[in-house]
Amino acid sequence: MSQAGLNIDIGVLKKILSDIVGPEWVTDDPAMLVAYSRDYAAYMRFNWQTKLPYIAVLPRTLEEVQAIVKVARQYKVPVVPVGSHGSQFSWHIPRMGGIVVDIHRMDSILMIDEDHMVAVVEAGCPIFKLQSELLKRRMFIHQPGACSTFYIGSHFTHGVTNKANARLGYVNRQIVGYEMVLGDGTVLRTGTLSNYENPRALWPHGPGPDLGHLPRMAQGMLGIVTKVAVRTHPLDEEVKVFQPAFNNVDMATIALHEIAQEEICTGTCMYTGYKYAQYFADTPESADRLDRVNPEWMLMLTLQGTKRWVEYEEKKVREITRKYGGRIITDKLPFYQMFEDAQLNMSASLYSEYTIKYWSYPGSVGAPAGMVMAPLYVYPRYYKLLTLLYAEDPVLGDPDELDVKYKRGAIVYPEQDSHYAMFELMMAGHPTDPRLLSEVGPRFAPKFFKALVKLGLRLDAKYGIARPGEVGIMPTYMELAKKLKYTLDPDGIMHPGAWEGV
Repeated sequence: MSQAGLNIDIGVLKKILSDIVGPEWVTDDPAMLVAYSRDYAAYMRFNWQTKLPYIAVLPRTLEEVQAIVKVARQYKVPVVPVGSHGSQFSWHIPRMGGIVVDIHRMDSILMIDEDHMVAVVEAGCPIFKLQSELLKRRMFIHQPGACSTFYIGSHFTHGVTNKANARLGYVNRQIVGYEMVLGDGTVLRTGTLSNYENPRALWPHGPGPDLGHLPRMAQGMLGIVTKVAVRTHPLDEEVKVFQPAFNNVDMATIALHEIAQEEICTGTCMYTGYKYAQYFADTPESADRLDRVNPEWMLMLTLQGTKRWVEYEEKKVREITRKYGGRIITDKLPFYQMFEDAQLNMSASLYSEYTIKYWSYPGSVGAPAGMVMAPLYVYPRYYKLLTLLYAEDPVLGDPDELDVKYKRGAIVYPEQDSHYAMFELMMAGHPTDPRLLSEVGPRFAPKFFKALVKLGLRLDAKYGIARPGEVGIMPTYMELAKKLKYTLDPDGIMHPGAWEGV
């Protein structure tokens, strides 16, 4: 939809929106709108495609969001909700212009229910704001390795996994309920928030069909999330980071499996040594130096509980580490405790400012290229296969190309029953670097998928199917979401093209 093809003059539209939210919260100034035309994927060094909206509007209340959507529907103007604006894949760029609805004024903590361990916040509330209030009450929320300034709404409509999954469960299982404005302007509440007699955030399953996952991964295509109720967790008396180190991937994997089976440690994951280096590095050169002093494999564990329980966990971890030929890194390098202290919040699933480097610094970090769910015992074969594929690639196998000396990462997160784990494949460079997209990716991905099949694994990728006639969960969900969208929003007002790429 071009601006010239609108059913309403931009000046008139601006006046209508100004009457809803106040003139100071509406702009059509190109100098302001340019901020909404790009995200991490539109990083200018890659000349990524950008698109300016016609107008940006910043509502403060649910009623204002409703009114904006109804106006957009009346005049058939596209609407794109914007939250943290931290997408790595340009999901928030207004591909067809229209109205950007920026929710960052909707940042209130509405309620912290200490008895039922639930917090209710507006979707624009930053993670650090809620986390800080929860920590005062010895509580915390399930938190990813993401910037502490990201919004609660952004996290819980997109987040999937992190270090505490083995004990706390997936991110989506922390959601108690949503409030969102659908594409037809009506308000949907999920879980017990939808109980009209007593709308309290107690349980994710409310009366009627379970629509609790409707907003997740839809990129604003189904509506605008305005409120989120999330499960919180108690912060125990003692919290301690512990890092056993190994030089052998087989032994590291067995040790991680045994620790998970023992049901000790709140946070459990395995990183390659290079990945740790990125959190403490300001330049590629400093990352390289740190990389050289780190062991190749480390388990990042969070010991948490009473003082006596933490002592027991440490004793068990030390026993398992010795059993499989590892060592506790701070026993060998006492100064390394400084590094562990810096990792405390992240590994305990609390917020951490250090993780901002993982998502925003383009000089030395790897970037996630995919998630694979598989039995934990498969990991050593998976990693060795990955190493082989890298070595055979003319770019990924050349140490002078890109950031490949920091490659070969595949983080491991044991899941709830600890038999399975999430393997997070890491690749060097920014995920939207055109060289990775146009040259390396198309060559590497087919070989990677074939290699997974040889391991007995299949990747449920975007639009992917395992064999003719089979459909994975994500494609099925996307098709259902599209049907819902065009039932509620037949004119395609809400974020048209959200899943169609840039």
